[in-house]
Amino acid sequence: MMDRAQKKKLYLTSLMVSVVATAIGSGAMGVMLSSIIDAYDLQTAQEGYTSSCISAGALAALLGGILLRGRVSKPAFIFWGGTLMSVMLLLKGTAIPFGVFLAVCTAMGLGMGVMDSFQSAFLADLIPERSAQGLGVLHGIFGVGGFALPLALHRLLAGHGWRQVYVMIAFSIFPVIIVYILLSRFIVSGVVLGGVKG
Repeated sequence: MMDRAQKKKLYLTSLMVSVVATAIGSGAMGVMLSSIIDAYDLQTAQEGYTSSCISAGALAALLGGILLRGRVSKPAFIFWGGTLMSVMLLLKGTAIPFGVFLAVCTAMGLGMGVMDSFQSAFLADLIPERSAQGLGVLHGIFGVGGFALPLALHRLLAGHGWRQVYVMIAFSIFPVIIVYILLSRFIVSGVVLGGVKG
């Protein structure tokens, strides 16, 4: 049996792992935008639709999180948000009409927004006495991901189509989410994680 300190360390590790997924998902659109504009032959006025839809999804996540707070654990929110984001990234890799693509962007923004807000909240629950330091670490991981991801994606785009790269991104996030589940001993059916409720 693990003691309280060991469980807390495990939760923190799983949380850091989940931030990697958020960084990957949020950084992809900026790199892909030129390819998306070309593929859908977008006009200037349409080029910002994708970012607007992602932002709308993130706002919906914030409002929904407020309404559901206390009914679902924070770790469960992070898991389901990551799963939603991963599935939407995979759908972006398919040949879908632009209207459907925008709906997918909105759903992806919802998943990202859920992860982002509840990662910070869960961290504050775990280490209230060192939450500022912990948030700095989370933002540092996110920042490193934001710096490294465009470099990796540009290399992938040099040899693959943008839809293929989206599929690769999705399949790179799925293992991260699985690691999050394993490290956290997530119980899918009960919205409970190792006894920690949010």
